[in-house]
Amino acid sequence: MAFLSGPMVKVYLYILMRTTGFYKRRDNIALSQFEHGIVDSEGNRLDYGTGMSRNAIIQALKGLKRLGLIGMVNRTSGSYRTNTYWLNP
Repeated sequence: MAFLSGPMVKVYLYILMRTTGFYKRRDNIALSQFEHGIVDSEGNRLDYGTGMSRNAIIQALKGLKRLGLIGMVNRTSGSYRTNTYWLNP
């Protein structure tokens, strides 16, 4: 815990919620979802994301990856880019 910043903890917990919270090992998460959360097709808000800026999220992800706490694979489909994230035990 001593090596984690506040933004790193928020991003880690968001990945935890999106993976373990839904009984998944990994999940595709767009940066916009980290920022603003998810709204379903009917307009229902499913979550609020981290509430942080994109730059803060990117820095937190880099820090978590550098510490070996998360894994990440880049995914691109047409003009839509998302990444797959998982927690390292």
